[in-house]
Amino acid sequence: VILKLEDVTIYKVANIGFVVFNMLDRPVNVMNLRLMPQFDRIFKVLETCVAQRQFGVIVFASGKNESFIAGADIDMLYPTTKAAEIEAMAAQGQAGFNKIGELGIPTIAA
Repeated sequence: VILKLEDVTIYKVANIGFVVFNMLDRPVNVMNLRLMPQFDRIFKVLETCVAQRQFGVIVFASGKNESFIAGADIDMLYPTTKAAEIEAMAAQGQAGFNKIGELGIPTIAA
């Protein structure tokens, strides 16, 4: 195991990096205010591993059997009534996923 966070684990098998999302207290993985801050740590580790050529490919996977990430946490969005706040949260989540394309090596969502 390279990194173990509350909802994400990064590990390596041969030259394959695995990023596994698994929110143990939820039936499905969701993007929420708890997961989004973990993205900074995840991508710092991934960028370092890529720079050191530890990974030839990265697989993003779910610890759930039936889903990957269901989407935004509706419970997080529901109390917010201002469109600008919701758009800012959505942009923050999208920015995290955009970093996947910036890693410079093949990635797979499984």
